[in-house]
Amino acid sequence: EDRLKRNMALFEKNLFGANELGNAVRLNPRAKLQGIHW
Repeated sequence: EDRLKRNMALFEKNLFGANELGNAVRLNPRAKLQGIHW
């Protein structure tokens, strides 16, 4: 059960990160052209 909770927390964190990235690209379309590397 602990592992499941940890996986869910990781999933939510990744989801949040993807949403933040989407917001950044929407606010600054040029960021898409520059390319965002992780």
